[in-house]
Amino acid sequence: MNTNLTNRNHTRQSHIIVNARYALSRAEIDIVLTLLTAITKEDKDFKDYQFTLKELEVKTNRRWDSKQLKNSIKSLMTKPLSLPTEHDNDWEIVNWFSYFKYSHTGLITCRFDKRLKPYLVELSGTRILADFRHLLPMNSSYSKRIYLLLKEYNKIGSRKFNVEKLQDILKVKNTMRIYNRFKEKVLKRAENDINKFTDLEVSFTEKKQGRKVVEITFIIRKNEVDLKSFIEIIRENYVNQLLYYTKENRPLKCSEHGLLYYSDNYENINKKEASKLWEHLHEHRKNLECYEKMDMKKVMRKLVLADQYTFMQYMRENFIDKEVWQKEDMMISISFTGELFDKTSGDFFDAKTNHELWSELYGLVRLGKIEVF
Repeated sequence: MNTNLTNRNHTRQSHIIVNARYALSRAEIDIVLTLLTAITKEDKDFKDYQFTLKELEVKTNRRWDSKQLKNSIKSLMTKPLSLPTEHDNDWEIVNWFSYFKYSHTGLITCRFDKRLKPYLVELSGTRILADFRHLLPMNSSYSKRIYLLLKEYNKIGSRKFNVEKLQDILKVKNTMRIYNRFKEKVLKRAENDINKFTDLEVSFTEKKQGRKVVEITFIIRKNEVDLKSFIEIIRENYVNQLLYYTKENRPLKCSEHGLLYYSDNYENINKKEASKLWEHLHEHRKNLECYEKMDMKKVMRKLVLADQYTFMQYMRENFIDKEVWQKEDMMISISFTGELFDKTSGDFFDAKTNHELWSELYGLVRLGKIEVF
C-alpha cells in the first residue's frame, strides 16, 4: 500500500499561513506539520493523504493510540486559522482540514481544506521552507510558531513585532498577556528552543513606551552549531577528551561509543541524565576548551559534505540567487524554489539535468574546486 508519509522532511507554506492567527497544542501542531511534509511542489491540488498510525509514530517520534489521536484531531478541527486580511474590518476563518477518517486497520485518511490551496499548493509571493526535524523537538507550540515567523525573515536578519500584535498572532492565553510572563514563558523559551534545535540563532531586544514594553526586535543569524551538530562534533572529534567539570567537580567525557561518562570512575550516565548534560554542554559550549579550539570551517565542511542531500540543503539556505558555478557559458545559480538555473539566460533545467548538475556540483565542492564555506 502506497502512503503519503515519506522521508520528506520539509514543509512549504505561504507567508499568509505563517502569519495567520491560531493556537494549537504541541500534539496538534505536530500533526499539521507532519502532513505538510506530504505536500509536494508537483501537487496541483489537494488529495486524500493516507498514512498509518505506525508511520505517524515514526515520523513524529512519539507514541500514539487511536483514542489519543481521535481526541487531538477533534480538538484540532475546532481550532481554525484567522487569515491576515488587507482591511482591519475584514476577516476570514478557515479550518486546516476538511475531514479525517480512521480505519480499524490503522489507516488514516485526511484532506486539507480547499481554501488553503493558494497558500500550500499554488504558492505565490513569499514562501517559507522549513525543516520539520528542526521543529519536532520543541515542546512549546509557541516556539514552533515563532521559529516560522522568524524563518520568513532569516535573509533580512531581523524582524520587529508590536508585542500585542504578536500575542494576537500566537493567540496566547489571557494569563500570558502580562508582558513579564509572556517574556519568560514564550519569548525566552522560544529563543532557547530555536538556538538549541534549529538552523537559526536568535536574540531579542525590547523597546519601551514609558515603562511598558511595546515592541520587540528579533536579531536572526545562521546557527552554525545546533544541539544535534554539536553532539556530532564532540563524538567525532573529542572522544575520551575532557569536556567539562560538573558542579560536583566530576570530569565529563564522551566515549568511543558516543556516550557521556564520568572519567573519575568510568561510570556510565543514564539516558535521561545524559540528555540534560548534552543540553547543558551545548548551552555553555563557548566555555568548553575543546570547543574553543575547533576549526569551525573544517567542522562545517565535514558536516555539510557528509552526503549530497545535506549539501543541497546547505546550498539552498545560503546561496539563493547567488553566482555559484561558471559552467561553460552558463552561470549556475539557485532559485528561490531550490532548483538550479542558468542566471545568464534565466533558463531552468529539466529534472534530469537538474539532478546531474547537483551531483556534479557536489563532486566539485568535495574536491575543493569550488569554495562554498
